[in-house]
Amino acid sequence: MARGPRVYLRPLEESDAAALAGFTADETETFFLGRGRIPASPLAFAAWIRNIGARQPPQTLELAVCRVTDDHLLGYVGVWELDWVHGTGEVDIALWPASERGRGYGTEALRLLLDLTFGTYQLRALRAFVWSANARSAAVLTRVGFRPAGRLRTAVVKSGFHLDQRAFDMTDRDWLSPVRAGNTKICSGTYQV
Repeated sequence: MARGPRVYLRPLEESDAAALAGFTADETETFFLGRGRIPASPLAFAAWIRNIGARQPPQTLELAVCRVTDDHLLGYVGVWELDWVHGTGEVDIALWPASERGRGYGTEALRLLLDLTFGTYQLRALRAFVWSANARSAAVLTRVGFRPAGRLRTAVVKSGFHLDQRAFDMTDRDWLSPVRAGNTKICSGTYQV
């Protein structure tokens, strides 16, 4: 569906369910998981994958992130709460195991997703939310061109801590303007979609 130098995106398949369940069961960095450490079975993931495209038009776009060299499933990236009329949605990404993070796979996967959403699907604006303590996710969003859009104070209680939620956004103009200017550092322009 979309291919970069090191990762590619493809539709999630029911055969991915066991790997996704294993990833969540083995996750070591549980503090940032929205649902905590709730077990998710392969059957639950299979049902989730089946339901992704069940509604028409789809309300979510979730794609597998795979490494180019060995087709290894690294996680998923997507847009949920899709509003096709207004062209908006919320970005999410999950990569496992923790040892695969910090290698640029998430940055590349997000760039591929942005090429798809703003290019192929012609969405107008995307948003993303991260907990204030999650500096790594905030850095990835900023690296691909999202801009800080505000803060929801004490939006969530996690492990007894009140955390703010940081909001980020990006418009199609933010993403596409570097292409017109010849700047490929933010917008890929070189990925095959």
